[in-house]
Order: sequence, then C-alpha cells, then structure tokens
Amino acid sequence: MSQLFQYVVVRYVPDIVRDEAVNVGVLIKAVEGHRFEFKFLPRSATVRKLWPKADSALVKNFQQQLAVCAKNNEPLGNIGRVVDANFFGTAREEFNGNLQLTVPRAVMGSNIDEALKRVYQTSVAEPEVGVRPINYLAIAPFRTRERLWSAFQRRDLLHANRVRKEIKVKGKHAQWTFDLGYKNGALNVINSMTLNAATPEANLGRALVLKGMIDDVRAFHREPVKGTAVVEGIGKGSAPKGWHEAQQILTDGKLTIVQFSKLDELIDRVAHDLSV
Repeated sequence: MSQLFQYVVVRYVPDIVRDEAVNVGVLIKAVEGHRFEFKFLPRSATVRKLWPKADSALVKNFQQQLAVCAKNNEPLGNIGRVVDANFFGTAREEFNGNLQLTVPRAVMGSNIDEALKRVYQTSVAEPEVGVRPINYLAIAPFRTRERLWSAFQRRDLLHANRVRKEIKVKGKHAQWTFDLGYKNGALNVINSMTLNAATPEANLGRALVLKGMIDDVRAFHREPVKGTAVVEGIGKGSAPKGWHEAQQILTDGKLTIVQFSKLDELIDRVAHDLSV
C-alpha cells in the first residue's frame, strides 16, 4: 500500500547573490510516523567538481548532524525534531545561506526507503547520460506554476489580503505548500497539475499526492478546506493514460478539477468569492 511522504532537497549555494546552486542531498520523512531518512552525494569531490570552491565541510557537517539526530532520537538544535510537523518550515528559515532547503514536496511510495531512492535518483544523483530526469511524481513543473501565477497576477489578485502565492498550510502531520490560497469563510487552496506523463502510474501518483496533501490539511483544520486542481495535459484529442482514474482520485478527494483552458472561469469565481 502506498504511503505519503514529505521531502526537501538540500542545495549548496556558493554564491547567494547569483543564486546558483547544486543539489547535494535529500531529506525525507513519513507524513504519519516517526521516521526520517536522508541521502547525500557520496563524495565531496562530486560537489567540488561542480563548484571548485565549494565548502564541502558545510555539507558534511549537516549530514553528520542528521545522523546524530537519527541515532539518538534528538532534535536538530533549536529547530526541533525532523519528524515534527513544522520542521521543514523552521529549517528553511534557519538554512538560508550557503546551505538551503527547497520548498517541501510530497511523494508517494511503498515505503520510505523506496521513496528516498526514487527522489534521490531524480533530484540529486548525477545521471549517467543525458539530462537529469524530472521527478515524475512532481505535481507540476515550475513553468506550469508560473502560468497559473501570471494569470492571477494579470487580474491583480495576488495580494497578501486576497490570493497568496505559495501559501504554506499546516496539516495534521506536516506543513504543505500550495501554489495559491485564499480565505472567504473557507480555506481555498489551488494547485497546478500536469497529467501528460507517458505512464498511467505517474499520472495516478500525482493525483494521489495532491489528494494526500489536502486530506492531511483537512484533518487539522476545523474550518472547511476546499481544494482545486488546475490540470494541464488534456487536449482536444484522446485523454492521457490514466487520466480517468486520476480524475476519479481527485473527485473522491472532493477536489474541483479545472482545465487550464478554462482558467479564466476559475479566476472569475475567485474574484467573485473575494468580493462578497
């Protein structure tokens, strides 16, 4: 049975101003449970090959700190325990220099070791040939999120007191980041999603991840939580493999499904919600 996990990619940023970085490791934890795992590039020489002036000791020290936390079941300094629901959010604020953590993302897996291996291979490990593949369980690539944000920005809706970009929402077991969010008596979260993968398993995985995130948020909040999936990858031709099953997963999770081609209709509805 698949489980939901939350992970961050550890990035080494030699020049903060230029924001050029290399992914050096993955830190992953179970959404339900008290286990976390991590994996880093095996040799500091790999980092130095990409960045000759890299401070490999910085990465190594962080890895050693995590090992101590795992062995002794103790917190990471004042940040707290890795398995705490708000750990990733607090850690991202703490590690904002040469060592940084990405926005937490979700991934499904049969167990934590399998999930770690897959995320590490797609996000960190050096590919043998060609370009590193995109994590196939990423709900949507950055360019798709940018399209969503730009559409709301053109309608002048992206404001702190209206629609918030990359909203962080606390769940029962973890804190999650959604593309957009706003309140109008209920908490509304909106997330882009692509369902154009070559395999049905990938498309189903994306739907399961978003449903799992919404379920965890609903389990924590007393107020109603409404979720919307803005889906890319459905054209006028035949539906992508696994689309109908992915749609059923989202529907079972009580998410509203909006095609990117009908994004203006969603924006009209959001504008109306905020005006009443």
